[in-house]
Amino acid sequence: MNRAVNETLERLRAELVASLDENLPEVTKYDDDPVAFNAKLAKMMAKLKKDAGASAIRQNYKGTGKQSHRRQLYVNIGDAAGVDVWLDSGYVQIGGVLSPPKGFENKKMMGDMTPEQVYQWLSGTLKKMYAGFVKGEALEFNVETTSVDDLKAALEAKKVVSITGWKAVPDMDDNEVVNLAQSLAFSARMAREHKGGISSKESMRWRQSMQRIKDEGLLSDHEYNDLMDQWNGDKGY
Repeated sequence: MNRAVNETLERLRAELVASLDENLPEVTKYDDDPVAFNAKLAKMMAKLKKDAGASAIRQNYKGTGKQSHRRQLYVNIGDAAGVDVWLDSGYVQIGGVLSPPKGFENKKMMGDMTPEQVYQWLSGTLKKMYAGFVKGEALEFNVETTSVDDLKAALEAKKVVSITGWKAVPDMDDNEVVNLAQSLAFSARMAREHKGGISSKESMRWRQSMQRIKDEGLLSDHEYNDLMDQWNGDKGY
């Protein structure tokens, strides 16, 4: 019964957030209305499946009150790579919980850019960052036009160990489980800071991931306890 109630509450909450977003005014730049600007930008993220080879996009954090403009989304590229994208206070940033490949610009000030222009930068950058992760797309280079730095950056991207936020925890490999736990601990900190909450689904995934970490010894006792402190808000978190 509790599970059914929680699922119903989560669905109603999602519908409420969607309805509020639909009633936001049109904007041409961030300063016009930060909440409306980032909401419009967030809606465009669904196009990343077509424009950047994303296999899944999920909104994880949405600020409330004075932080209502802030959003965090997880984007999976192809079958492997994943990164969090922040729509923040006048800028968009790729990475925060999960580190993107090195060698690329990962932060863009919005300034007088339109949501469409910000999205174009974001989708183009993600596509370059994760070339080779897109399904059916080989990592190819033109030896005459590709710089050494670009080649190194693309190869570095192949090494990225990502969170696969849409896998069941028992199906994740060790690195994915640790990444998931770190991401959820960070999300819990952000929720407390901005008076938000954690869904029952995320709480369940937290318990599952931490149980695996404990049972399989994936982290040291110190690292395990630090994640627990972050989640619970202990020792200064």
